[in-house]
Amino acid sequence: MWQSPNQRVRALANARKRERERLQQPFHIRRVNAELQIVGSASSEPVTTTARVVLNDLTAKSVGIFTALPLGSGQEVLITVTEPSSVQLRGKVVACQEYHNDSHILSSNSFSYRIGIQFTFKSPEEEKAVKAFYDGLQGELHGSKAA
Repeated sequence: MWQSPNQRVRALANARKRERERLQQPFHIRRVNAELQIVGSASSEPVTTTARVVLNDLTAKSVGIFTALPLGSGQEVLITVTEPSSVQLRGKVVACQEYHNDSHILSSNSFSYRIGIQFTFKSPEEEKAVKAFYDGLQGELHGSKAA
């Protein structure tokens, strides 16, 4: 595989250098508050609560959020995010796990459940809006402004 022992040593040294550089890059977790509405609830009145969205955990197809309410798999939800721009994210719950936060960060809201949501789109325009929000967010998080 290796032509000479020096190539192996050089490859290991380069890998260590890349790892050091990667660890020196700043990582900033960005979170925003959002409104979570349970769309297909059994009760006559829709259930609305606050949630926390970690924008680093958002993709074009899914998102992870934190809430105070446990949700079952398959429940339909509507998430309204107003920062950094306004967007509505419609989806189904694919995972719900109790989350114990043992940190010293004080918050007025206790979000003790982490929920994975896969987006569902009712129209191509809705999908384009979510994709545009995601692309703009990626530009902000990685330092380059998206047009």
